[in-house]
Amino acid sequence: MAAAALATRVAGALAGGGARWPEVAAAVLADRGTTGWSAAHYARSLGIDAATLARAEAGALGPGDLPPALLRVVVARRWGAA
Repeated sequence: MAAAALATRVAGALAGGGARWPEVAAAVLADRGTTGWSAAHYARSLGIDAATLARAEAGALGPGDLPPALLRVVVARRWGAA
């Protein structure tokens, strides 16, 4: 399955589960998935705390709520720069 199709499916599942920002969550999950890193390691690599990452991956944070490093990840994933 292509990465874009998988992200769409993940976003759909998150939306079905009540996530407010499923596309943001799917982008973050996809990026962390490519690294193979734990949530703690990935958060440290971006200079953010694990709680913020968990909220982003749950779809609780929108673009305006994300720290700059995580926003760059979402923008790159969403618009094909990653």
